[in-house]
This record gives sequence, C-alpha cells and structure tokens, in this order.
Amino acid sequence: MDTLKKTGFKVSMIGIVVNTFLCIIKLIIGHYSRSIAIVTDGFDNLSDVGNSLMILVAYQLASKPADKDHPYGHGRIENMLSQAISLMIMTVGVTLLVSSVKRILDPQTLIQDGRIIMMIIASILIKLVLACYYYRIYASTKLSSIKAQVSDSLSDTARNLVIIVSYVITLVTGVNLDGYIGVIVSVMIIFNGFRLFRETSSVLVGKAGDESMISDISKILSNHEQILGVHDLRIHSYGPAISYASADVEIDGSLSFMKVHDLLDTLEEQIKEETGVIITLHGDPVSSDKQISRLRDIIKETISHHDGISFHDLHYNENFSCYHVDLSVPYSYDLKKNDIVKQISDAIHEYKKDINIQINVDRH
Repeated sequence: MDTLKKTGFKVSMIGIVVNTFLCIIKLIIGHYSRSIAIVTDGFDNLSDVGNSLMILVAYQLASKPADKDHPYGHGRIENMLSQAISLMIMTVGVTLLVSSVKRILDPQTLIQDGRIIMMIIASILIKLVLACYYYRIYASTKLSSIKAQVSDSLSDTARNLVIIVSYVITLVTGVNLDGYIGVIVSVMIIFNGFRLFRETSSVLVGKAGDESMISDISKILSNHEQILGVHDLRIHSYGPAISYASADVEIDGSLSFMKVHDLLDTLEEQIKEETGVIITLHGDPVSSDKQISRLRDIIKETISHHDGISFHDLHYNENFSCYHVDLSVPYSYDLKKNDIVKQISDAIHEYKKDINIQINVDRH
C-alpha cells in the first residue's frame, strides 16, 4: 500500500503540472484566436487537473490498512475514484457542448496566426509523452484510474488533431467550422467519460476476475500431481493490491483428511507467494467406486452432445442417501429449451431405475 500511495502521488503531481500548463496555454490561444474548439479543449485539460487532484486524495484513502469495519481494506476507493472522474469528464463535456452549439448559432471570425498551430502541435506531443508515461505505470500496477488517464490523454491527442485540421480548413476556405468542431470535441469528451463510467461500474458490480490471473492459478493447481481437477475458480478484487479467490479441487478420495488438509494448505501458500492472491481451496474427493465410475461414463456420454457443459464432484452423500453431481453450464446455454438435467436423469434411470441422484447446475 505504501507503493500505491507513492505511485498515486507521483502520477498526480505530474498530471497536475502538465495539464495546468496545457490548460493555461489553450485558454490563452483560444481566447486570442476566438476558437471555441480550442477553449473547449483547454477546459478539458482543467478537468484533467481536477482528476489528478482526486487521484492524489483517493490513493491516500485507498492505502489505509484493513480495519474492523473494512476487513478487506479500502482498495475499492480507487474504483470509486474512477467513477467520480468519469462523471466529471461527462459534466465538462455537456457544458462545453452547450457552448459549442451557441458558437454555431453565433459564429466569430478566427484570428489567422501560424503560431497557434505550432502550439497545438506542441500540446499533441506533450500529451503523447504523458500517455506513454501513464501506460508504463498502468502496465506495472493495473490501476483502473491510471488506465483512465491513458485513455484520456490519447483522446486529447485525437481531439487536438481534429482542431488543427478544422482550423486550417477554416483559414484556407473561409468556411467557419469552429463551432461544429467544438461539438465534435465535446461529444468525444462525453463518450470517453461514459466509457470509463461503464468499465468501473462493471468492476464494482462484480466483474469476473482477471483472465491471466485465473490462468496462472489454474496452472499451479493443475500441475500438481495430486490434483485431479480444478473447477469453480473465482477471484474477488478489493482494489489494486488485494485479491481473494476460492476454488474446488478434485483429490483422490482414499487420502486421509490430514493429508488433504496439508496439501491444500501448501497450495494456498504457494499461490499467495507466486500471485499475491489469498485463496481458499475446497477438496472434492474422487471415488474409484464401480457404481460411481459407471455413472461418470453415463454423464460424460450425455453431455458430450452439448458444447461447453462439464461436470464435477460426483459422489454418494450418505446424509441424504443419494448421489450428487454438479453441472457447469455456460450462461449462453438455454436450459428451458434443452433440459440437460432431465436428459442426464433419464439416462441414469435407464441404467438403473432405483438410483437417487441430485443434479445441481452452476453457471459459468
């Protein structure tokens, strides 16, 4: 968390200095040239300064250690920060959109000065360097708010290119595109803010874990000689520095409880050391019983006609006096149209009518 705080401070200060400079320059040349498009872009840089200040404050809060009321820490403040940034971006975009429409209705003649184009080109180069810096930080931290800064910097670059083209066309042809370009720039700002809001909302609602992290953990488990299968691996993120996970692993049912306990403890510690993820493993015993082996073959044959469906945890539950199995079914699979549960049940009862089996469905 100390690293997070230092990263947030460094990124924020660089963003504040650079965007303050660009804001002042664009507002000056925008006012001088009478270009609403340049003024609009200058105010967007002012919102970037506000974003950097929010990052500075939020990372101080996100780095707070876990406490009684927040046992998983305060890392999700970073995601809340990203949402606040997105709302600010959209608010600025709407305000500038209104100003641009007014400029279309009441156009003003632009001042012809080659120095204005040179200044905008310089701002493009500065933003490209800033985007590269943000991307390097994001690549090592995977912070969503830093990713937002990468996207925003690249968006600024694209907007400035549009502004240059429109300014030149206006000067050469006499057709005043300034207000229309202001509208385009404003819409781009609003869209960028909405996209960021949607991404961060997905994380807070409960987005699936990072695919590369899931793959790394799966490899660690699958490569162990005593692990016969892995399923229901889920990762829960509580910020950029804290992730928890859970998974079921299939183990030889003949192993003693103590050996299974030691095996799972060892794997949990290995995963924590290699990935930083705190994981809880649950062992599913795999039986070599002939009846279970026969049921396993029947289920395999039945689901082989349905793409994406698998099963696990087939065992006999003495407490309920029945067999139990979990089906893993894709979200895209229509259970009402294709009742796979009934198909499996019918196939098993065709083999032996008096078998009592409970079939649970897990979605993936």
